[in-house]
Amino acid sequence: MSATPYGPLIDPIQPVMAPVPNIDPHLYYATETIRKIQEQYDRLKYQLSQKNLRESSLVQAYRLQGNTYWAQLPSGVVREFTDFVFEYVRLYCFDPCTNQEALIELKVSHHDAFQLTVDDFLNDRKFLNHLQLAGCKITMYGPVSKIATLLRSIATQLMTRVCVPFFAGWCTRGGSWEFLAFKNLGTCARTALPVHACTKLPHVLPAAAKIAVERFTENFNAITYLPLRLAILLWQHIAFLSTILAAMGCHVHHALFLELPSARVESHLKNMLCEAANPVISLDMSSTAFLREIAFHKDQPLIIYEGTVNGAVIKNSSALCLAIRRGELDLCNKDDIPVSIPLRTAPIILGKEGSYLAWQPEVISLKLENLDFSVKNLGKSSPQMEYWAAFADFAMDSTSVLQSLLEESISIAFDIADQYEFSAETAELISILIALHRFIEIFYKRLNCPPLANQSDWLDGLVEILDINSAQATGEDGLAEIFIEVGRNMLRNKRFSLSPMGQCTTATDSQGTVYFDRNYFAFDKAAFDRICNEAGCPPSATKQKLKEKGILSGKTVNAQSYLTRIACYNAYGRVQSIRVYKFKREVFERLGEPPLI
Repeated sequence: MSATPYGPLIDPIQPVMAPVPNIDPHLYYATETIRKIQEQYDRLKYQLSQKNLRESSLVQAYRLQGNTYWAQLPSGVVREFTDFVFEYVRLYCFDPCTNQEALIELKVSHHDAFQLTVDDFLNDRKFLNHLQLAGCKITMYGPVSKIATLLRSIATQLMTRVCVPFFAGWCTRGGSWEFLAFKNLGTCARTALPVHACTKLPHVLPAAAKIAVERFTENFNAITYLPLRLAILLWQHIAFLSTILAAMGCHVHHALFLELPSARVESHLKNMLCEAANPVISLDMSSTAFLREIAFHKDQPLIIYEGTVNGAVIKNSSALCLAIRRGELDLCNKDDIPVSIPLRTAPIILGKEGSYLAWQPEVISLKLENLDFSVKNLGKSSPQMEYWAAFADFAMDSTSVLQSLLEESISIAFDIADQYEFSAETAELISILIALHRFIEIFYKRLNCPPLANQSDWLDGLVEILDINSAQATGEDGLAEIFIEVGRNMLRNKRFSLSPMGQCTTATDSQGTVYFDRNYFAFDKAAFDRICNEAGCPPSATKQKLKEKGILSGKTVNAQSYLTRIACYNAYGRVQSIRVYKFKREVFERLGEPPLI
């Protein structure tokens, strides 16, 4: 090293030897090196031990005493960090046809059980927040993630999977039938919050069952026409025994349509036929909600109210007929995947005259009159839950009796079907009605209750109703042709006011006006309804058939309407549009014949 004005240069790599007397500098250097290596080794060993403590802390929980959890802290000390323990943890899995996601229910000591979604359970902060909202105290001796992971691991070890039944009703256990129900005798959970238990119905004592039967039959005393009374009563029992009947190979491919004569009769039937667990459902709702409501009525009477006809009603009517024809419903789960479930009920539809549904082949239509009801008994109805519980108790022990009654009634039903040329589905319905009538009579006889009626007193009237409906269903496809034929004759005989399009004025004739040009006839509402009255065709069903066959022309007012618009002049000479039913002239005019107008 060269010298500098301040002394010789020192190599920075070489250690500076402290002058120690009587010690060799090289020995001193070696000793210092060993000491520093030992210090570094001790430091690294301590850091490793601290790292091991941190990694092993808050990993495993212990129950040393009481209802609390203990864990090892980063310092190595074992401390209590909760004031609770998990008593049970349940994972609720729901039926695929529901839109309900899986839920986790936690029950902690000294606090009420609470539920949270799987996503919240897997989220650290939300999981701890749910515990704290439930009143649990957690001492945070470490990061949130470690505390949440530790508690989640404890809960996961205790977790049991519970499959929540969405549908109850009739099921087989040990080779015998049982009727299971939720709250209020409902056969569907409807909503998963809270999770309801599905239990077997309690046994009904004979004395209580007899009182329930007497009250149930009193509900039908307001209906004085015996075939109508028995038809409604038996239809309710068909709905209640749908699953058992299907298992025995008997299927009902019909719905019962009751044409209401007045608002008072409508109110009475709604109160008489419905229960709190199964209220009246309306056709005027979304298709998804409507199909789900039908599914909710498994093994329960289903009452549908038609109400005001609009696009949703027509769409749901078609969906209902399709479900009855196929015997199953198509629902979508939470992932929008279609799930098919069997139709296990028998619908009763409350509607008005001229309904589109009344003319469908899947519907048996009964025209009610005010004279069919006793005025003094209208509005009187009693709860039916105890009756259905007693009837279910009887049916559970008598399914073999029902099976033999069904086998006996088949020959009678097919003899009637051959006589009236009924379809196989109608013959099957008659056999079910006869067998159920006898089955209910046995039930009433056991309780020493008065019988319903003799078979001969109601069967002929019911067969007559089925005969009328069979003829109506056969002629339903000819509604459009009948309308056109009657309309042609009325046009030829000049039964309407006539007005050319483009020069026409707003109609004032209550008998109806027909607007025309070289290519089209346009009927106002009065003219259209007048043709329907002359032809004896219900307007709603006729419009639907004309639309299905593509006979109506022009751009409709909206997707659900049958009307289109044309321009005319009002009384002040101003142009305005009116709504009409528009047809091509060739629909009414025949080739080779003179023009109608």
